[in-house]
Amino acid sequence: NGTRAGTDADARLRAEAGTLVLAAAMSAARRPLVLLGTGARPRTAAVRRVLAGSGIPVLHTYRARGVIPDSSAEAAGLVTGGTMEWPLLSAADLIIGLGVDEAEMIPAPWDYAARTILVTADEAPGRGYFTGAAMLRLPLDQALEVLATALAAGHGHGWPDGAGRAVKEDATRRLMGMATAAPGRLTPQQVVRTVRYGTPAETIATVDAGAHMLVAMPLWEVDEPGRLLISSGLATMGYALPAAIATALCNPETPVIAFTGDGGLGMTLAELETAVRLSLPVIVVVFNDAALSLIEIKQQPAGQGDAEAVRYRPVSFAAAATALGAAGAAVSTESGLAAALSAARRRPGPTVIDAAVDPACYPAVMDLTRGAAGRRSVPGTSRAVPQLPTTKEHPQ
Repeated sequence: NGTRAGTDADARLRAEAGTLVLAAAMSAARRPLVLLGTGARPRTAAVRRVLAGSGIPVLHTYRARGVIPDSSAEAAGLVTGGTMEWPLLSAADLIIGLGVDEAEMIPAPWDYAARTILVTADEAPGRGYFTGAAMLRLPLDQALEVLATALAAGHGHGWPDGAGRAVKEDATRRLMGMATAAPGRLTPQQVVRTVRYGTPAETIATVDAGAHMLVAMPLWEVDEPGRLLISSGLATMGYALPAAIATALCNPETPVIAFTGDGGLGMTLAELETAVRLSLPVIVVVFNDAALSLIEIKQQPAGQGDAEAVRYRPVSFAAAATALGAAGAAVSTESGLAAALSAARRRPGPTVIDAAVDPACYPAVMDLTRGAAGRRSVPGTSRAVPQLPTTKEHPQ
């Protein structure tokens, strides 16, 4: 009992010290920015009470998507350790991470000038990715109270109106502008957008590892957590179909989409029989380019990844689906994809939509999300732009 009492006392002292550190940082900040990780999901309601309508941009890790609705002005897109998030992180003067798991981040230098404070309710994360960050072990509710108090006192209101949304929309425009395809092929962007427009808001999407992931994750918008599932950190190929089957079993009334590459589906193709046997109306959308496109991009700088290593003969996943007892449809146009999706939504069992995609845009997408192209300021967010007066009224 004495040991436990001492441990509890240590936790209280640690929390009190953490709140003071966070409060002092917020009082000095003009442009704070919040990173939400998977640890914030259980506190979604509290996060929304404090940050929705605050004007503070919020970046989500893959698994935290939907904690702040994508339709919110504060939802600024993704933070992955890549460069698509650079415009906001470079313009911030304080970066606060709530429940961020470093395993979700790309192992890349964290070279932003702003002070970074990571708040976690559990053991403090390692120091592998967030170089120079302060680690606070503090219940997230207490951290959110500190943020609410600071915002009510007028701190942290130096961002232009809608800064988060503006940066996200700029990234989306650039991503869509890279969409190029040869005749008879779809762009990955067309696939994601067409499926998003053709499914209800509550649809749950599972996303496999691969180049298509770099398009699907930013373009598939959600307004609730748990509606966009991915094996971030582990980057496991073959994840999407088994995850979709589990999701359909747990959510029998909710539409489920699996986005997968041809390589990932090839690894778990037999699980289509499971979906057939269980009569699960899972819709599997295959980005079929007969290649391991992401591996090819990553290997090319080293002079590797030639055709013999990463490409293979064309495979008809629509025909394979039919052989396994599912419905299959091969598509190469937006209208064909929309029609196949509509038919799939009316079926009681699984459907594989085999989308012929052109991988030509993937190198540019990689450069935008993880390379030099992402490091471009968005008008109105640079630190060099005059900030709004601190008397700006804060919506409660």
